[in-house]
Amino acid sequence: MLLYGALHSLTAAPGWTTRVAALVGERAFLGLYRLSYSIVSVLTLVPVLALMASRPGRTVWSVSGMTADVLLALRVIAGIGLALALLQIDGLRFLGIKDAIAYFRGRQLPLPPERLATRGVYRLVRHPLYLFSAIALWASPVMMESFLGFAVGVTIYFVLGSMLEERKMARAFGADYLAYRKRVPWLIPFLKRGR
Repeated sequence: MLLYGALHSLTAAPGWTTRVAALVGERAFLGLYRLSYSIVSVLTLVPVLALMASRPGRTVWSVSGMTADVLLALRVIAGIGLALALLQIDGLRFLGIKDAIAYFRGRQLPLPPERLATRGVYRLVRHPLYLFSAIALWASPVMMESFLGFAVGVTIYFVLGSMLEERKMARAFGADYLAYRKRVPWLIPFLKRGR
């Protein structure tokens, strides 16, 4: 997970993206980089998931009855929250699909700037994709050692990734993002950091 997180963050860093744009050309970069990044992110996660499946380890916890039902309900809520968060930020653009379509159809790139998402689940926390993903990971009625290690690694990545994302958002949206950051909790709903 450490290697995956480092690769994922490195390939999103401004220095790396500037080099890639110079190598492939500005238009190809604007049209294809985000989708390529999304595909590589998924493909590099496959070995981690395969390792977890081949070596699950011992059971850390296993619950049944009402407790299992509550955890499964939390997973359903997390899935709905993830879907809403993607819809509110334009999931196709987030994945790079809209950029690729514009590239292949010869449309102007870059696409118009995205608006800062502050409504819906983005009123709850600034990073709802991380929040709902973490809930889905941890709300497991059966937790094996390998999955626990994965959940810990991903949670650490979410915390560190959100810190990097905060800087990126502040650069992109300036005062609007700083005001939003003062109003809305970081990752845990209803928990606002003191001054």
